[in-house]
Amino acid sequence: MKKAVVIGASSGIGKALAEKLSAEGVVLGLAARREELLVKLRDGLPGLSYIKKIDAADSERANMLLKDLIREMGRVDTVFICSGKKKKQLMSILRGLCLVQTCLSIILSKMAKAV
Repeated sequence: MKKAVVIGASSGIGKALAEKLSAEGVVLGLAARREELLVKLRDGLPGLSYIKKIDAADSERANMLLKDLIREMGRVDTVFICSGKKKKQLMSILRGLCLVQTCLSIILSKMAKAV
C-alpha cells in the first residue's frame, strides 16, 4: 500500500490531489495550517488518512510535526508540497528530515501524469 504526505492539503491543488490519491487507495498524511479544513477533508475521503496541523512559518516546529506525522503513518513513499506560500521553509523542513532529495519538476510531472 502506497503512503504519501500532502502539505497544503486544506484547499486548492493540495485538496484535489488528496482526493485523487485517496480514491486510488493511497494512505494519506494531510498537513496544513487550517486544521478544521483538514478534518472536513479527512472525513470526506474514502481511504485512511492522518492529519497534522503544520505551519511552515515556524520551520523548527514544522519539522518536528512532520516527523511526528510520518511516524504515525509508519513510513511514506512521497511528500507532495502544494502549499501556496513558504516553499523555501518547506524545502528546508524536508532537508532537515533527511528525506530523499527530489527535484520539484519530477514531483510535478508525476502529479500531471496522475491527473
